[in-house]
Amino acid sequence: MKTFLWGAAMSACLVALAACGEGTPTTAATEVTPAEVPAAPVKPKVQATIVDPTMLGYFLIVPKSGDTGVILPDSSAYEIRSSDPERFPVGDGDGVLVRVKEQTAAQLGGRKVKVSVTARSAPTAGSPAVKIMYFRPGSERGSGWQEFPLTAEFGVFSFEYEVPAAASSTGVDNIGFWADPEGKGRGIEVSNIAVETVD
Repeated sequence: MKTFLWGAAMSACLVALAACGEGTPTTAATEVTPAEVPAAPVKPKVQATIVDPTMLGYFLIVPKSGDTGVILPDSSAYEIRSSDPERFPVGDGDGVLVRVKEQTAAQLGGRKVKVSVTARSAPTAGSPAVKIMYFRPGSERGSGWQEFPLTAEFGVFSFEYEVPAAASSTGVDNIGFWADPEGKGRGIEVSNIAVETVD
């Protein structure tokens, strides 16, 4: 009985070898899986309204700039007037500035941001246009003065800017306003300013 089982097993092995080409070794094909490419890190979204017309602490009027700023009696907006026809090309500390909170600015270095301003021409002696700039003190590259035409109705005006990666050592980020580029003392009203990352 044992001999029969042994012989049967040997026969099965010989048949299997013959079927494989008389015992020629074979290599089984293996499926190659492409190496997974790690996903790029997702940058966190940063979005903040950085000015409320009732919070005057956000506004900084630079002395001797020929600009004035006052909150409206109903706290609905902030009125800015400019009587100086000249500005620094980069807007560093020039005119009416809105200071960006430090904790917000710290998250914006090296990021592309979208600045949105809700503004209109002032009802009395209104300016037909406004220039706006985002600037990080100590940097040599601001957004440049971005000009927008104004009407009697509030509108949202936006521009994009890549904030320098290096943190400022001379002050917080700011958004500058040139209410009347012609320097005739005409004014604008600003009801909201917001910044958000777009990269």
